[in-house]
Amino acid sequence: MKFKKGARYLFTKEYDLEGFMEFASGQGFDFVQLGYEAPLKWVGEISKDRRKRIRALAQSLGLQVCVHSVANGVNVAWTNSRMREESLRQIKEAIEFTRDVAADLITVHPGWKDMYGYRYPDEAYALAIEGHGEVADFAANHGVRIGVENMPPGWTSLCVEPKEAKAMIEDIGRENVGLTLDVGHAGILGAETIDEFITALNDKIFIVHMHDNDRQRDQHKALGEGAIDFDQVIGLLAQAGTNAPLCIEAKSPGDLIKGREQLEQILNRLGHNSAALE
Repeated sequence: MKFKKGARYLFTKEYDLEGFMEFASGQGFDFVQLGYEAPLKWVGEISKDRRKRIRALAQSLGLQVCVHSVANGVNVAWTNSRMREESLRQIKEAIEFTRDVAADLITVHPGWKDMYGYRYPDEAYALAIEGHGEVADFAANHGVRIGVENMPPGWTSLCVEPKEAKAMIEDIGRENVGLTLDVGHAGILGAETIDEFITALNDKIFIVHMHDNDRQRDQHKALGEGAIDFDQVIGLLAQAGTNAPLCIEAKSPGDLIKGREQLEQILNRLGHNSAALE
């Protein structure tokens, strides 16, 4: 089984969207996940002409593109109705951007329990399901799939355990909704949890986020600098027949390069060399 390797760049102003794409292409990545959020994107400032240029650049570089929706302050489970409406609006804006750059996949966060949602978790969950259903229908009309991302453990978090992710995706009940499997988040719960995610949702895993940690906190370390066994992760994906693209998340260009090198070594060692894009 061949896997595509991609890059998502976090927490820096060093590259704009186009610069990041050129960097990723030069470093041998097969695809990029563009963050529809600061610092790679300042909300509301990507014109239609620039979107066309991004699409043309991706084609010229031979890069596939997917998108990570705005997450800062956005919550489909807000109990404050006006804040929730604005969250849904911004996610829909990110979906339009996804379509405009000729991408067909966007990652979204599942929502979280605010101070009232924490007291009334069933109501918060119902708001999340309703909101995801609304944006999923909007996305379907734009030819876009949605990967709901599993979150690290925390008192506000939704969609942490495999059974929670499976239930959320089933409750949303849309064909274009699946999972963005975040290995770093799942790994905090233990190696067996990664296996459980893959077993429970292997046919609905749209993309895999790859980053490392000490299994205690969500650190987004470069691959190989933490305690997660990525040989095991790749082996489990291959065994399940889950040929989802592998997206490295990192805090710096250097960590992205380290991650790519580490991932290539693993893929070569296991006989799953990175696939050329079709």
